[in-house]
Amino acid sequence: MEPLFLAYSLSGAAGLRSAFTVLVVALCVHFGYLHPNPSFAWVGSWWVVGVASTAAVAEFLADKVPVLDHALHALHFILAPLAGAIVATSGYRGDLTTDLLLAVLGGSHALFIHSARSGLRAASTATTAGLANPLISLAEDGVSAIFIGVAILVPWLTALALIVLTYWLIRKIRRRRSS
Repeated sequence: MEPLFLAYSLSGAAGLRSAFTVLVVALCVHFGYLHPNPSFAWVGSWWVVGVASTAAVAEFLADKVPVLDHALHALHFILAPLAGAIVATSGYRGDLTTDLLLAVLGGSHALFIHSARSGLRAASTATTAGLANPLISLAEDGVSAIFIGVAILVPWLTALALIVLTYWLIRKIRRRRSS
C-alpha cells in the first residue's frame, strides 16, 4: 500500500511544483533511496537531475513574476501531468502494468492539483491585480517542499492530507456550481 500512497503524494506535489518534485525524486532514485522498476531507472540519471535542476530554478523564478507566472501555468497543463506520471512510478518496484497504471493516475492527479492551483492564481490576479501572486507562489513553494519531504518519509500522512484537501476542493466546487 505504501507505493500507492507515495505515488499519490508525489503526484500531488508535482501538481504544485513539477520540476522541483522531479528533481527531488531523481536525486532519491540516484542515491538509492527510492527504487523504481528497472524500466524507470533512468529517472535517477545525472541528465534528469541536471534538467530538473535547471527547470526547478526557472520555475521558482518565473512563478514570482506576474505575467510570466500565467505563461508558466499554461505550460504546466502539459508538464504537471508528465511530472506526476514520472514521480508516481518512482517508489514501486513491481510489474510494468502497475507502473503504467500508477503513471496514468499520477498524471491525472497532478493535473487536478495544477488546475485547482491555476484557478486560485486566476482569482488572485482578478482580485489583487497580480500583486499577491508572488506571495502565493512562495506559499506554494513551502507547501510543496513539506509535501515532498513528508511524502518520501511518511507517504501515508501526505496521502491522507491530500485526500482531505481533494475532498474539500470538490465540495467547494460543487457549492459554487449550485449557487
